Amino acid sequence: MITLIGQMAMCLLVAAGIGVAVGWLLRHREALSHEQRLAELETELHTKGRALDTAIYELKLQTSAVMALESKIASLESLGHSAQADLASRQERIEALQQQLKDSQARSVSSQSELDAQLERLADQETTLAAYANEVRQANAACTNAQEELAHKEQELLDLQRRLADTESDRKELDRVRAKLEALEPAQGRLHWL
Repeated sequence: MITLIGQMAMCLLVAAGIGVAVGWLLRHREALSHEQRLAELETELHTKGRALDTAIYELKLQTSAVMALESKIASLESLGHSAQADLASRQERIEALQQQLKDSQARSVSSQSELDAQLERLADQETTLAAYANEVRQANAACTNAQEELAHKEQELLDLQRRLADTESDRKELDRVRAKLEALEPAQGRLHWL
C-alpha cells in the first residue's frame, strides 16, 4: 500500500516536472517561432501525457496486484497462525500419548513380573499336585489292597461263621450227650455200687 502511494506521488512529481520543464522551455526558447514551439510542446505534452496515462494505468495495475498480494499475505498469515495452533495441539497430543506409552510400558513390566511370579507359583503348585497325585495313586493302591484284604477277611469270617455254626451244632450234640451222661451218672453210680 505504501509502495502504491509512493508510485502515485512519483507520477505526480513526474507530471509536475513535465509541467515545469514545459514552462521553462516556453520561456527560454524565444528563438523558435511561437507556433513551432507550441506545436513541439503540444506534441511533447501529448507524448508525455500518454506516458503519464500509461504510468497511471501501470500504477493502478500494480496497486491492484499489491492489494491482491496483501490479501494473500493476510490469508497466509491467518493460515500460519491456525497451522501453529494446530501444531501446538498436536504436539500436546503427542506428549500425552508418549506419557500414556510410558505408563503402559511400566504397567506391562509390572504385569510381566506378576505373570512370572504366578507362573512360578503355578509350577510349584503343579509339583505339589504331582506329589499329591502320587500320594493318591499310592492311597488308591493301598485302598485296593485293603479291599482285597477285606474280601479275604470276609471270606475267612464266613468260614469262621460256618465253623462256628458247626461248632454250635457240635456243642448242642455235646450238651445232649452231657445231659445223657448226667442222666446215666446216677445209674453208673448205682452200677458201680452194685
